Amino acid sequence: MQQIHILHENYYNRNGESFLFPLKYNQRRLKDYGIALRFYSRIVPSLMNCDVLCLSSRFFSSWWAEAGGSRIIQFLQQSRKGSAQILWFDLSDSTGTTHLRVLPHVDRYLKSQILKDRSAYQNVYYGSRLTTDFYHRKFGVQDRDSGPPHLNHVPRDKDLDKIQVGWHSGMTHHGRHGVLWGHTWHRMGTIVPRFYPVRWWSPSLKRPIRCSCRIGTSYTRETVAYARKEIKKRLSEQMCVKTISKPKYFKELTQSIAAVSPFGFGEICYRDFEIVISGAAMIKQQMNHVETWPDLWVENESYLPFAWDLSDLDETIEFVSQNPRKMVDLAKQAQTRYKSLLCTEEGHHEFCQHFAGIVADKNPEKA
Repeated sequence: MQQIHILHENYYNRNGESFLFPLKYNQRRLKDYGIALRFYSRIVPSLMNCDVLCLSSRFFSSWWAEAGGSRIIQFLQQSRKGSAQILWFDLSDSTGTTHLRVLPHVDRYLKSQILKDRSAYQNVYYGSRLTTDFYHRKFGVQDRDSGPPHLNHVPRDKDLDKIQVGWHSGMTHHGRHGVLWGHTWHRMGTIVPRFYPVRWWSPSLKRPIRCSCRIGTSYTRETVAYARKEIKKRLSEQMCVKTISKPKYFKELTQSIAAVSPFGFGEICYRDFEIVISGAAMIKQQMNHVETWPDLWVENESYLPFAWDLSDLDETIEFVSQNPRKMVDLAKQAQTRYKSLLCTEEGHHEFCQHFAGIVADKNPEKA
């Protein structure tokens, strides 16, 4: 039996919950794959007594401010002296905002979503993201600061193969009461069983709203907020774009044929999953630079794309209005895939196989 230890933060956040949820939900199933999991929220001597040590990046969030993260490097160097493989799970929102300073000191670097072109990580991006760099260069959008220095580390060629896909933030409960359940599971542990969304709304042509666009624009970075502000401005004459309460927002999604879900701090947003569960078609900027697992973003099959510079936004919204049946087809495709992953035994075993592949993959340096 392969012993896998998971070190994670001892406070609630959605990305951390998305990382832990499928592991805890499938803990018994993973034993059939020869994998035994044990979870830690603090560093103790027994932590290193394992075959694979999985480290949540959020556990170390505050450490980066201490002498430029030198304490993290020291911890990793010490951990590498043991026999355990060291896997760093980067739980940040985007394909960017990376912690690539750790690359030489870990066996693999897993991220929820990564750039298909690994060599692109050797470029430095404004705002530490490909998306924020685009809006800065294309439209001259400025942020108050360029972000923490550790987010723009340029990796060595030989370390690029260590960058691999983990699983994205959709692998938890994103239904109407998902956040409430997340807090409950965090507080109660195994006392309250975990479960994926039970209520899913079927896509339909009979919905009264063609397109929903209730998107927030309050971000600390103008390069993140820019596209959202422009989208709201352009669509304000065609639909209601003011933010509304969470219950009203969910109700509107279930009454909408399609819904807009632009990039936020990351390309993948919680809104993406809320839209799919609600049975609406997802509309967002092109995602063809992203590699993720599981992939719910297949252009014109499971979502409708528009250009990053918004040059075809009006045309895209007109297409939605003129082709409601196509939107229903997109919504069905995305929901069928997502629901199968979360709510079927085959989907649960698909995750188990994915995780088994992650922890079984050997780094040549330690083989």
